[in-house]
Amino acid sequence: MKFDMNRAWREAAEMVTANREVLLIVAGLFFFLPGMAFALFVPTPAPAPNLPPEAAMQLVVKFYTDNAAWFIVMAIIQTIGILTLLALLRDHAKPTVGEALRRGLSGLLPYLASQILVAFAVAIVLSLVIAIVSTTGIAALMGIFLLIGLVAMIYVMIKISLVPAVIAIERQSNPIAVLKRSWELTKGNSGRLALFFSLLMLVFGIIALVIGGILGILVALLGEGTSGQIGQAVISGLIGTVATAFFVAILASIHRQLAGPSSETITQTFE
Repeated sequence: MKFDMNRAWREAAEMVTANREVLLIVAGLFFFLPGMAFALFVPTPAPAPNLPPEAAMQLVVKFYTDNAAWFIVMAIIQTIGILTLLALLRDHAKPTVGEALRRGLSGLLPYLASQILVAFAVAIVLSLVIAIVSTTGIAALMGIFLLIGLVAMIYVMIKISLVPAVIAIERQSNPIAVLKRSWELTKGNSGRLALFFSLLMLVFGIIALVIGGILGILVALLGEGTSGQIGQAVISGLIGTVATAFFVAILASIHRQLAGPSSETITQTFE
């Protein structure tokens, strides 16, 4: 089946509209509150003016290294939230929030295992390529292979993009089977999905910049004290929450389109 971008967006918008009350609860719990807390307690360092590129890079590396535990906790919380939302949006059994949450918790380990497997495989391949190219001593060749490696990584990310949906909706828990299923679902549509995700990132980025800029002006009136920090954290949390909720709905819509109707839906149709 060819992937239809318009249909995916339309169905995602319908899902968000039809489930807005549940989305508010779950997204608020797993995305907004953690995002606001993260913005308050782990503020991004502001580089000094005219800071050399090397020093700026060191500042970024230090920030991520010092706050690695926070990033891991945030990733775990948001993963549970994504799996929970997918179960709520696409399960025709209409699970309660508690039931969907249990599914999200049970799907956490399979999701993490699948991501670790992919990261491990990519790291091995890249290490081998870099080692082989390094022996040639040709800098231009290294740049070409790094570019090819970047394209390959993006391709792999597209191929495994439906892993959360496979875990939450199809209830598969074997990491290898989950990866294989996502790979099969995206077969023949990798280019369309890459274009769709790129357009989404562009649109969401522009909207976030515009809304963030407008609200940022209002927050600036509060000053640079505690009130200003809280205001900025709220804005950051709201923008991140809305973007994540829509992205989850889009994943659910893509899965519905590429996987077709579930067996439960077919059974209900003939009953």
